Amino acid sequence: MGGASTYALGKILTDHFESGKSLDELSPKAVKSTFSKELKAGQKFISKLQKNNGQQEQHEYPQYQMLDDDHDHKHIHGHGHEHDHDHEHNHDHDHDHEHHSHDSCGHDHSHDHGASCGDDTCGHEHSHDDATLASYKHKIVLGGTTLLGLGAQRLFFPALVTGNLPVFIIAIGIADAVHIYSVWLMSRRDGKSTYEATTVSLEKNLLPVFLTSLTTSLGFATLMVSNVVPVFTLGVATASAAILAFVISVVWMPSVLLLLKKEIKKPKETKPSLIFKNYGRFITTHAKSIVILTSIIFAILGAGLFKVKIDSNTIRYFDKDVPMREATEFVMKELTGPMAYEIIADSGKKDGIKDPQFLRTVDKFYKDFQLKFKDARHLYSLMDIIKRFNKVLNHKEEIPNSSDLIAQYLLLYSMSIPQEMSITDKMDIQERRLRITAQMNIVDTSQDLKMLKYIEDWWSKTPYSAKVEGQTAMFAHMQKDVTNTLIYSLSLAIILVSIVMLFIFRDLKLLWIFILPNLLPVVLVVGVMGWLGINIDIGVAISGAIIIGVAVDDTIHFLVKFFEARKKGLDLEQSFDEVIKYAGRAIIFTTAVLSVSFSVFVFSDFKPDFNFGVVTAIALVVALVIDLLLLPALLSLKDNRLRRKVK
Repeated sequence: MGGASTYALGKILTDHFESGKSLDELSPKAVKSTFSKELKAGQKFISKLQKNNGQQEQHEYPQYQMLDDDHDHKHIHGHGHEHDHDHEHNHDHDHDHEHHSHDSCGHDHSHDHGASCGDDTCGHEHSHDDATLASYKHKIVLGGTTLLGLGAQRLFFPALVTGNLPVFIIAIGIADAVHIYSVWLMSRRDGKSTYEATTVSLEKNLLPVFLTSLTTSLGFATLMVSNVVPVFTLGVATASAAILAFVISVVWMPSVLLLLKKEIKKPKETKPSLIFKNYGRFITTHAKSIVILTSIIFAILGAGLFKVKIDSNTIRYFDKDVPMREATEFVMKELTGPMAYEIIADSGKKDGIKDPQFLRTVDKFYKDFQLKFKDARHLYSLMDIIKRFNKVLNHKEEIPNSSDLIAQYLLLYSMSIPQEMSITDKMDIQERRLRITAQMNIVDTSQDLKMLKYIEDWWSKTPYSAKVEGQTAMFAHMQKDVTNTLIYSLSLAIILVSIVMLFIFRDLKLLWIFILPNLLPVVLVVGVMGWLGINIDIGVAISGAIIIGVAVDDTIHFLVKFFEARKKGLDLEQSFDEVIKYAGRAIIFTTAVLSVSFSVFVFSDFKPDFNFGVVTAIALVVALVIDLLLLPALLSLKDNRLRRKVK
């Protein structure tokens, strides 16, 4: 029922903010009054999900359900009169749970999961795969809810950047889980006990999992240098998730594996297994060819980097058949620009907007700006009202030569508008600054920035000054800053991770073997985008963090196990076989799962999500090929140097 509490709190907060209220207006009393009602709705929602997904996992791990019930029961108890009603509900739930915790033979399975798994007297046979799936589910749920709990304290709400946060968390958590489980499963198939298999898995994976968590945390922490709050949030949350994933992987997950006591038979060798047997020989034999071929591909595709543009267009974030895009394009074609620049022109003195010379400068700016940029559909300010009054009263649609006449027109206008309206939304109280609203078409961010610079440069050549405000200008700068921050932070992350790995390898000349496999996937995929004329937007920039994160993790697992094998005295071919045995399958499985998962984004109508999914899925496959072919090939060519290092 912890999920029900999360549901209730989320529903209350969502309704509060959708009503247009601020955080300061959210009182504890309001939360108390609706929490009980929303908690029941959450319980029904969770129950429905459990029925759809099957009840087996709940019965196998009843202690978690009981703990959650206990927690929510105490939580509601603190709210006074609401306790009685919810206590009755919890009592009924506990009764149902107690009923389900007994099987047909009357055995109680609610206290000892290990005993229930080993008890075959009633014909119950819990499959190993189901238990493993349960462990993965609990791992992701624990990691995710813990992080979201931390985020809830700061009230971090999803945005374009932070909306993919759960994807980052799962990507980080699943990599650690797969490596630990893979070695454990292999040891169990070799006849080791659960305790022995868990010990072997931790011995093999503790160092690489620690290093991957450390480097991932450092990498995402670099996003905290950003002034954009969602990017800062992404950095804090993901860095925290990496640390939590490590703790859960080395503390909680081994505890679950110790409960899986059922014997696991060794499967028959398949074709992939036979291929892995010849892996070391293949690498050592074809190392030079692999490096040459990779270099040629890198040179051709990498040249596309010089053609890449960092740009985005919010209307093109959606497919052409999406109603919102259709409506927006209709407005731009038939009516006016849907976006607006708010230009604040400063006359430099009190009552300066009544100066005819200042207003003529504004009029000239109108003409020059619209002549230069066709996407500037309409400009509007008090100057238009003054010219209209002059036309009505003097039959001349021009700016009067007298400041007094302009003041009279402004007085007439302020007296003629409805009571609820005010002239002060078009100028400041000192009548020094004039607000000019420019209705604009939706254009590329680069074009937005070009127009904003033109406005500032144009006014800098006059006796007056101006600055551009408003959401359109803010988002133009923000999108550029977000994309640049993500790219710069990735560069900083590579540097920090390289420094960490330098302390591990203690050899500067070997560091490039670590860096190259992690940079190539991003370089190759972005290079292809350059050749295809696809711009880098926020979705692509975010994907870079995932790509490098997973690639770094795979590289660390490969290198740590390779050096361990070399220190044991194995030759080069045997060392590669050792690596593929203890890390290769996990690397392949992790890449396959994540690539398929990210491929789901291709069905999105939202282009940043589409680009994020496609680029990430393809780059992860490229990273896999590089880690399993180029990385060992480079190590093979540097064998003599590595041999001296090991000695």
